[in-house]
Amino acid sequence: MSSFNLTPEQINFYETEGYLVIKDHGLVDPADLQKWTDEIMHWPAETGKWMPYNEVNTRGEKQIMRTEKIVDYHDGFRALLCGPEVLNILKSLTGKVSFGNTNV
Repeated sequence: MSSFNLTPEQINFYETEGYLVIKDHGLVDPADLQKWTDEIMHWPAETGKWMPYNEVNTRGEKQIMRTEKIVDYHDGFRALLCGPEVLNILKSLTGKVSFGNTNV
């Protein structure tokens, strides 16, 4: 993962529009992101751990729509989502980063 800093224009856009799309950030290799996603999609359902949720698509097929608690069980996603680069982005946008009762 590489370092990434928001520009003043990006921060202003977020403050004005309430969202920000960051492209070409270099924080993760898209191939790694796809590999991690494939890994998680094939995790077996296991009570008390990650939480996969299935829904029925327009063809009537059951498909996984999301999996919660992946950060607790996947090193790659944990490194990305809880790493200093993403925390720096969040702090740039909000002025602080909060984990439960702890502000960073």
